[in-house]
Amino acid sequence: MKVWLDCFQSEKAETLQAAFSDYFKAGKFFPKPADIAELIALRRESSKVKDYQPIDAERTKQEQSTPEWQESSKRARELLAKLAGKVAMK
Repeated sequence: MKVWLDCFQSEKAETLQAAFSDYFKAGKFFPKPADIAELIALRRESSKVKDYQPIDAERTKQEQSTPEWQESSKRARELLAKLAGKVAMK
């Protein structure tokens, strides 16, 4: 029991309940902590996909066409090129 507590002490009860529920739908044996941890990780990754917001290409194009953005972009490229040259010399 201590192994389970050590592994999942920082997890919310709802998270553990969902993971066990998912496991018992397909699992044939009593789960190992790694089985439940994997299901928790998969659930977290899938929630990131659900929260994904596609980039508004038109808005990005408008923002990048401003003189301020052009100047900042040019300066950033110059600094990166300078840094890359210094790193390559070492």
